Amino acid sequence: MRRGPMPQEIICSGCGYVLYKGEILKSPQDILRKYEGKCPRCGKTLNFDVNNIEITSIYDAKRAKEGRASS
Repeated sequence: MRRGPMPQEIICSGCGYVLYKGEILKSPQDILRKYEGKCPRCGKTLNFDVNNIEITSIYDAKRAKEGRASS
């Protein structure tokens, strides 16, 4: 089994704006502080809820994005 970097992506649940994407894991609270608790695109108040975390394979995420793009 090949292991590579584990990318992280933090997105706004309101509009889908990518707040952070990278291979270095960052605390969601640090990302919220960076944007002063507001999404820069839609203005939604950002919060971190441990019950609303989605963990997916990078391959599943790529397939999902490709499917949305072809719709």
